[in-house]
Amino acid sequence: GCVKVVLRTKDFRYFVEKKLFVSPTDWDTDVVQTVIPLFEKIYNKNEIYRSSGIVLENLIKSEDLQMSLFSNSDKETKKEYLSQCIDKLTRRFKKNIVKIGYAESPKND
Repeated sequence: GCVKVVLRTKDFRYFVEKKLFVSPTDWDTDVVQTVIPLFEKIYNKNEIYRSSGIVLENLIKSEDLQMSLFSNSDKETKKEYLSQCIDKLTRRFKKNIVKIGYAESPKND
C-alpha cells in the first residue's frame, strides 16, 4: 500500500506527495510517521489552503499477508498485541481512551 498527502490552495492548485510503505502495516504510528515528512515537504506557511487530505491506497487485509523470512516478527507480534489491547479498551470505555503519541527526533539547526 501507499499513503498520499494532498493540499489544495484557495485558488484550487494541488500539491501532492506520495510514498509506498516498505512493508504492509495496519499500525497508526507507522502511517503518521510516513505522513508528517510528506506534509512538511509540500506545506508552505505563506500559502492559504482550502483543504487537505490523506489517502491510503492499495490496502490489503492483514490476514491475507504472507509471512516474510526477513521481517522482525517479534516486533510485529508486539505491535499487533498492543493494537488489539487498545481496540478492546476503546470498545469497553470510549473513543480516545488511549492516545498514541508521536515524538519527532530533534533537528540539528
